[in-house]
Amino acid sequence: MLRWMMLLTTLSLMAPLTTPGASDGDGATEPSVQGTASFRERLTLPAGALFEATLADVARADAPAEPLGRVTLDGSAGPPFTFTIPYDPARIDPRGRYAVRARITLDGHLLFTSDTLHPVISGGQPVTVEIPLSQVGTAHGLRLPATFLGVLPCADCPGVRYHLDL
Repeated sequence: MLRWMMLLTTLSLMAPLTTPGASDGDGATEPSVQGTASFRERLTLPAGALFEATLADVARADAPAEPLGRVTLDGSAGPPFTFTIPYDPARIDPRGRYAVRARITLDGHLLFTSDTLHPVISGGQPVTVEIPLSQVGTAHGLRLPATFLGVLPCADCPGVRYHLDL
């Protein structure tokens, strides 16, 4: 009898009491996916950069992913970006596949994007994700920190040296 009580207690502690979500103002909790996204490069994003995280239905391989929720944040605030994407639970099929993707754009040009699938919600997947972002380009004057400062000799012209000024 004691073993059964311990087992039931353990199982009840393991089961979530509520689905994490955002409050809708009247105390009710709206289902949502939470996450953080960041990139490794040490740079500051310019004003006007936008961070966007999207929750999508990715079950059909032969069709574009259907967005179920999206959040857009000021990208110039810099990483890590903490986000919450609310979604309508009526649009969730327990047998479906759902994933979150993230990106940073500036004036419509893609700067950073997630390049791996981040599954959520169904099939025992979490509702919290950590998304690494990969740099796509160095458009709009974004500059990575220099890895070398100093004078470089010219390989094709003996005696000529160039000063690297980044």
